[in-house]
Formats: sequence, C-alpha cells, structure tokens
Amino acid sequence: MNKNYIYLMALIGSIIGILGSVSWIYYGTSFIGGWIDGDIQSTPFQLSDKAMKTGLIIAFIQSIITISFFIVTLVKSTPENLENETRLTGLWFLWTGIGIAVINFFHVIPCILLILAGTYSIKETKETDDHTTDREIDTNENGPGYIES
Repeated sequence: MNKNYIYLMALIGSIIGILGSVSWIYYGTSFIGGWIDGDIQSTPFQLSDKAMKTGLIIAFIQSIITISFFIVTLVKSTPENLENETRLTGLWFLWTGIGIAVINFFHVIPCILLILAGTYSIKETKETDDHTTDREIDTNENGPGYIES
C-alpha cells in the first residue's frame, strides 16, 4: 500500500478524533450525567447538579486524554516521520487506536482509521524489509546492473 494512503487515513482519523473529543465535552456530559441519574434520554436541563458535575469531570478527563493522543498521532502522521520510522509510527497508530477505543468507545471511526493505518504501516514495513533482503548488493565497478560475461 502506498504511504500516502497511510498518511491520509492517519490524518483524517486524527482530525475527526480531535473534533469528536471537543464535542464530547458537551455530549458526554449529558450522556454520562444521564447515566448517573438513571435517565439516559434526558436533556441537560433535566439532570441533577451532582450528575452534571460528575459527567462534566469524566467527559473532560476523557477529552483531554484523547485530544493529547490525537495531537501526537497527528504529528506522527507527517510524511517525513512515515518515511523514517514506518514501523514505530505504525505501532503508535495501532496502540493509540486501540487505547482510545477503550477510553471512549464513541470515537469508533477515528479509531478504525488509526488501526488500519497502523496495520498497513507495519505490513508495508515487512514488505520493504523482505524486498531489501532478497536483493543482492551489486559491487561491480562498471555500474549497477552491469553483468560481466
């Protein structure tokens, strides 16, 4: 697979994840507060103050953790980093996607994109390693590809 696709998957996953994490502060407060009160379908105005405070704290902590991971993933998805450290970056994408899915399951789409980018990055590293070890090093003084008869 081309590294441009890996770059695009990681970039789109990181941007969607950052935007989703910011919006999770509002929606997560209502969801978690409703879960605490026992009424998930309630609006924020119907929840108790204690449930809203607890929901806000939990949603804020989740958002801070996921935003920090998505920002690091966004930085690691630069083409220069993918060229130099393809396997390490792929492992970072894979573990970040799995970790964020555990922290907040509502980030399913960015996590799937990061997991796919990590998997393809690791797979591409293995393919390039296989191709470089199969090639013989040409030490001929007449140039590469010159075969003496």
